[in-house]
Amino acid sequence: MKLIKILFIMAAAIIINSCSQFIITPVNFAWPLESVFDVDSTGTVEEQRYAFTFNAVPLLEQESDSTQVISKTKLRIIRGEKGFYYITAENFKHVYIFSPGEGELLLKKKILLSEEGIHAPAFNQRAPFVQLLYDEERSVFLNSEGIVEETE
Repeated sequence: MKLIKILFIMAAAIIINSCSQFIITPVNFAWPLESVFDVDSTGTVEEQRYAFTFNAVPLLEQESDSTQVISKTKLRIIRGEKGFYYITAENFKHVYIFSPGEGELLLKKKILLSEEGIHAPAFNQRAPFVQLLYDEERSVFLNSEGIVEETE
């Protein structure tokens, strides 16, 4: 009976200890400027400054039937203050919003901007939003849920 009580107390202590969290807030994950990434011939994107690397082929396949343009693509990426990655490129129809996972980018939102594809995209930090300028005169303000405001 005494052994059962000891095991119960130990189990309770382990559960209580594992449930406690240490949290640091607030944290701003934003990259101050967008990064423009050349996609190499294998589809890899790498940014040494932020120690950020991923394979862009699945993303490029979402936007095009052909992967022949892989090494000619320049992805535009910015990280918002909440840690989400915003990604688009010249001639993309969408802007993609990803959350970071354990060794992966998880698609949070895929937002259609133009059926024909966008031109001259550029991201800016406009706290608490990310601004995407495109097609010379259009812009949208984005958060992790999607478009917050659109201007022309």
